Amino acid sequence: MNSYFDDFKQIKIFQLIILAGGAGAIYFLPYMRTSYYDVMIQGLKLTNTQLGQISSMYGLFTMICYFPGGWLADRVSTRNMLSFSFTATGLGGFYYATMPGYTELLVLHMFFGITTTLTFWAALIKAARLCGPKEVQGRVYGLLEGVRRLLSTAIGFGGVWALSLAVGDVAGFQNALYFYSVVLIFFGILAWFFLPKGDGGSKADEKINFSALSIAAKSPTVWFLGFIIFFSYTSYSLADYLTPYSTNICGLSVAAGATFSMVRTYAIGPFGAFFGGATADKFTTSNTMIGAFLVAIICNLAYIFFPGSPALLTFVVTNMVVMMTAHFALRGIYYALFEEGALPVTATGIATGIVATVGYAPDAFIWTIAGNILDKDPGQGGYNVIFWMAVGSSIAGLVCTVLFRQLVIKKKKCNQDIKNAQTQA
Repeated sequence: MNSYFDDFKQIKIFQLIILAGGAGAIYFLPYMRTSYYDVMIQGLKLTNTQLGQISSMYGLFTMICYFPGGWLADRVSTRNMLSFSFTATGLGGFYYATMPGYTELLVLHMFFGITTTLTFWAALIKAARLCGPKEVQGRVYGLLEGVRRLLSTAIGFGGVWALSLAVGDVAGFQNALYFYSVVLIFFGILAWFFLPKGDGGSKADEKINFSALSIAAKSPTVWFLGFIIFFSYTSYSLADYLTPYSTNICGLSVAAGATFSMVRTYAIGPFGAFFGGATADKFTTSNTMIGAFLVAIICNLAYIFFPGSPALLTFVVTNMVVMMTAHFALRGIYYALFEEGALPVTATGIATGIVATVGYAPDAFIWTIAGNILDKDPGQGGYNVIFWMAVGSSIAGLVCTVLFRQLVIKKKKCNQDIKNAQTQA
């Protein structure tokens, strides 16, 4: 037990907290629909499909930016990239609060796609990996996700508090935007002053980057992880529709629905991520992910076979807690598969770019599809289609993880056979 906690002494906790706090705040603005879906429809005068298209535009730009972001993270200081990302996204939030029209919202979410991806995601993963040695990578990423969710919970409820200060839901929505923007700029300042300066590459590293690209592109670990995240992220993203499900089907108010969403999206996160990280270090990352996918499949099926209603609100909430714990366990340990799959540290940045381009591609289309489904059938039938999509995605993720696990076992056996042969010789 003591050695377990002693391992945390090897982790650069303060730097990880800054990373987790900024990462926890940066996605509130492009994902406002997660907690304020009904208010956005009302205040911005959008249809479900239009809101889906705005989200898909953001997703399209993130997909475009992930790969060059990985290349950039291997050449530029992560401190500079992360500080810029937090500050620029916060400034975009102030414009968001002016309640722009549909076209302006499309452009704004293109901008968010750049500031939360090109200059952010790969830099975050690289900076986190450097916060601890290889023996505690599961806990590093679990701690990153757990603290991120913990701080996101506080920030998220701060947004609900800001909303409650206003008269009317739309004015409250604007207050929440201002709140999230100020918090982001604060983390931008912290990142600039407290993250290390010299962890990026230089122009002299160009050949090394091509070598890293070759290593990453040829690595089965990179492609397996890309598809594992693709299917896991699809199922996780579709859980966003539990917010309108709770208000439209289960009868919650807008404020209660926002609170429900904060609990679902942020409060459960720390426990799920910490649990996933600790379990991964004990039973391997891939085995932990296999179990989490199974839980996600069962929980989504439960929503289909036990339709929601005001009378079943307790079941809806309980099932949500179990399902989101599994999802956050998955999210907390995604990138620990780099270590399990023996990917060289020098290829982390570019590998993250490849993985994220594949893994987060659902952002480019899933929201338009789901929004269109609910415009055609806003009742239980429409939500059941969404739940079936989540079931299918989780099954596919489970299959990919099992195949990855078999590959790792085979590779280790092969390496052991080589060592045995060399010893005997």
